[in-house]
Amino acid sequence: MKDLSSPRSLAIIRGETSYIPDTPCERGHSRRRTRDGSCMDCFNLDRKEARRLIRESKPKSPYQQAKENGDRFYFTGNPCKLGHVENRYVKGGKCIKCRFLIDAAVPKNVKNRYIRNHWANNRENCKKRNNEFYKNLRTKAIEYLGGKCIKCGNSDHRVLHIDHVRGGGLKELRKLGRGPLAIHRRVLKDKSNKYQLLCASCNSVKRFENKENAGIKAPSYLRLKVLELFGNCCNKCGADDIRCLQLDHLNGGGTKEFKSTGSYYVYRRALTDFSEFQLLCANCNWIKRYTDKEVGNANL
Repeated sequence: MKDLSSPRSLAIIRGETSYIPDTPCERGHSRRRTRDGSCMDCFNLDRKEARRLIRESKPKSPYQQAKENGDRFYFTGNPCKLGHVENRYVKGGKCIKCRFLIDAAVPKNVKNRYIRNHWANNRENCKKRNNEFYKNLRTKAIEYLGGKCIKCGNSDHRVLHIDHVRGGGLKELRKLGRGPLAIHRRVLKDKSNKYQLLCASCNSVKRFENKENAGIKAPSYLRLKVLELFGNCCNKCGADDIRCLQLDHLNGGGTKEFKSTGSYYVYRRALTDFSEFQLLCANCNWIKRYTDKEVGNANL
């Protein structure tokens, strides 16, 4: 004979869809279906798990892969509404050609006015976004080239430089006119091993040996005299290779002085006002620049 006093029987009599049993299920849940006595919470959990497994088993779309990798574009192979088969922006989903046509239709003076106003009203956000974009692009380029100096194995991102194997880096920078940003983009597309990764010190040694830069020549008597005055070694790490030793301004502003007066007058001044200078190797000098924020994007 059926026990009409049990929670399930009472729920059936009342027409309720669920009931609370006297004892919980194996997982500790306390709700059951009136229809078959199964645990409702267990059923929901099993259904969510099944849905998750189905989602994970499906291949990810190009958009999902690009979004997870932090890419700016993705490619589907399908034409857009106007029939273009091009890369699409992750943000917005428009194809590159459609975006170009939209931008081309806007008059140049209107576009420039919008850019000026947007920059003036959102200066801090624009700087932060640009720095983040540059940081991510530089990190990708460094990782693409191995993430460490091919000579000494230094992996500190603050001192790593992208070097042209056969020289001509300065000419390429001047030709592109966009600074390191354009070089980093070229590195990610390069298949000919045109670029390599060197730390600042190894890069200075390579330039000195190959005479790639007109400003780096055999040490003159004046430079040797200044190096001897400061001990012929780096003030931080003790490196004594004169090919990578650099005269550093303690309070910054060295690049401006070198450009305005020239290296000869800076070395002459270092002989008299030596308290304003110190001797650093190229690696330690770049670390100091990033630490003291003497260069752009110093938050890398």
